[in-house]
Parts: sequence; structure tokens; C-alpha cells
Amino acid sequence: MESLRKELLAKLYSFIYFTFWGFYFSAGYLFCKKEYKSFRMSV
Repeated sequence: MESLRKELLAKLYSFIYFTFWGFYFSAGYLFCKKEYKSFRMSV
């Protein structure tokens, strides 16, 4: 029972970890794209 709970926790942690990094990178990418566009417009 204990090992099963540890396995579930590990899966949950990896899921949260990947979700966090995926969100972080996509948000950063979109932000940079937007900034880059406005930068090109002003030049």
C-alpha cells in the first residue's frame, strides 16, 4: 500500500512539474512574440 502511494505521488509530481514548465515556456514564448511584433512595428 505504501509503495503504491509513493508511485502515485511521483506521477502527480511529474505531472505538475511538466504542466508548470509547459505553461511557463508557452507563456514566455507568446510574450516574446508579442513584444517582438510591437518592437518591429515601432522600428
